[in-house]
Amino acid sequence: MPHPNDFNVIPFEPLPKTQCLSTTTFKQPPLDGSLSMPEIYDWHQTRSPNHPLFVYSDEERKPIVIYWPEGTRAVHRAGRIVRDLAGDTAPMRLEPQTFAILASTDTITYFTLMAGIIRAGHTVFPISPRNSAPAVAHLLTKTGTEHVFVCPESSLQELAAASLKIMQSTESSLPVIETIPAFESLFDGGSDEGFEPLPHFKPDWNDPAVIMHSSGSTAFPKPIVWSHYRYFLLGIVPYLGERDLTGKRLACHSMPMYHGMGIMQTGWTVSFLTLTVRVNDQYPKLALSIVISNRLLRPLVPLYMHTRDIS
Repeated sequence: MPHPNDFNVIPFEPLPKTQCLSTTTFKQPPLDGSLSMPEIYDWHQTRSPNHPLFVYSDEERKPIVIYWPEGTRAVHRAGRIVRDLAGDTAPMRLEPQTFAILASTDTITYFTLMAGIIRAGHTVFPISPRNSAPAVAHLLTKTGTEHVFVCPESSLQELAAASLKIMQSTESSLPVIETIPAFESLFDGGSDEGFEPLPHFKPDWNDPAVIMHSSGSTAFPKPIVWSHYRYFLLGIVPYLGERDLTGKRLACHSMPMYHGMGIMQTGWTVSFLTLTVRVNDQYPKLALSIVISNRLLRPLVPLYMHTRDIS
């Protein structure tokens, strides 16, 4: 019986020249399949040192920019946390493990942790915190998840505990609950002092990179595995369009990272895009933060817009 990924074709055909046409700070990475997505994160550290990865505003409404070198170092710090939890020994990892994220933390921390899990050679599984405890227990059991990063918030801690209690009643193997790293523990403010990079990692294209799940609107949510090949394809989708978006900032304040649209951000940034995000949970200031960012691309869900016009 043929493998489901037998259609993988490496190297890719040359992409249309629609992106990176006018930028002076972003170096277009090789998108022919010679590098995987986690390898391109490392590639940008030295090739795009002056290009913004994240932009957010502080309490005084001043924009704060995180450039690729600092962002890459944060991904490696997150990856090192993951490797320690997985019991990996340098330079080789052990068998890949699945790390779920059950959180509603800020976009930058969530993004960095997701990228760090993948960069460390493991599989990331973002789970919507809107799921019930039986649904979360079902997903963790089906995927054989070994670790779950959870926010300190009591509601999410209670959801995680209730999910594990259900799993225990069915004699399922229980994952270990871990506290999600804080933003301050990952980002260094631009200094690389004491930074220790992860060992080089080149995944097999068929290895699982990300596990998503369906909405669960008609039954329990179902896990959906994305291989490194499928994950890579997300990053090249914009090249099939007609508009050069390099240098534009995507205001992703309302884009949940546990959704497919959130995962796309981790692929689009390595190929052309900068993210404008929030680093706090002050939703009433969401529209104001987007106005401060002063950018063109502002995808929003109606929940956060209410009746306020930010055009």
